[in-house]
Amino acid sequence: MFGYVKAYKPELKVRDYEQYKAVYCSLCKTLGREYGLFARLTLSYDFTFAALLRLSVADCCPGFHKARCPFNPLAKCHACSGGGESFSFVAGAAVIMTYYKLRDNLHDGGFWQKLASRLLYPAAALAHNKAKKRYPGVEAVVARMMEEQAALEEARCEIIDRAADPTARALAALFSMDAPTEDARRVLDRLGYCIGRWVYLIDAADDLTNDLRFGDYNPYIYALQIQQGNAEAVQAARQKAQEALLRTAAEATRAYELLEAQRFDAILRNILTDGLLEVQKQVLEAPQQKR
Repeated sequence: MFGYVKAYKPELKVRDYEQYKAVYCSLCKTLGREYGLFARLTLSYDFTFAALLRLSVADCCPGFHKARCPFNPLAKCHACSGGGESFSFVAGAAVIMTYYKLRDNLHDGGFWQKLASRLLYPAAALAHNKAKKRYPGVEAVVARMMEEQAALEEARCEIIDRAADPTARALAALFSMDAPTEDARRVLDRLGYCIGRWVYLIDAADDLTNDLRFGDYNPYIYALQIQQGNAEAVQAARQKAQEALLRTAAEATRAYELLEAQRFDAILRNILTDGLLEVQKQVLEAPQQKR
């Protein structure tokens, strides 16, 4: 997950934004406490969304208390009191997914990606060993996703939906894992699939010009046969991406409507209806280069 699934602050009430930050900070603290300093680098808004969603259907109701940021002791913040297993599960998933992302960068990343990945890999491997023992189900899902994704990229898959499928199915499995009821499991499975598909598509659209420049795989390049320097084809790909992203975001919202969320409803709705659209606008309307 890449940091695209986040709230749109201008449309959030102050109370909801403070709770959003509290979940973000609590996840950061869980990562550091359970997996060490390196693990805090895996923190993203995507995983914060996963934590919010998991907490929204959990039996326990987390409270909030004032705390201090370990990186800036002078700064006051809020943190969650409770919801420990939800945070631990998401933290484990973040560590496992980051480990496989670093492995992927070492295999086919650019020079700077490979250099950064080599520096981080020892700490990532240690954290990964701990996380996969604690959450073998998450490890199996992510390992299978990376294997399937690598095979599609090696085959230069020209079907965008097929290229997005491993990520979509992986998030469907992770979101629905250990759901409290069968109804919740079905809804979270579909919501996870839509979010996974949306994340893959927005990342591919965001990387399009860089992938063209460096000759890396991108489903839009092969689906539309885009050549370097063809600005019209790039714009056509962005239009195609916009249409698919809008449909996927709308389907994710429809799936969420079926979820009996016990808390954080305003924040989750904000992310799905305003946050995704704002990120989509920033990515697709940006100059044709990596932000």
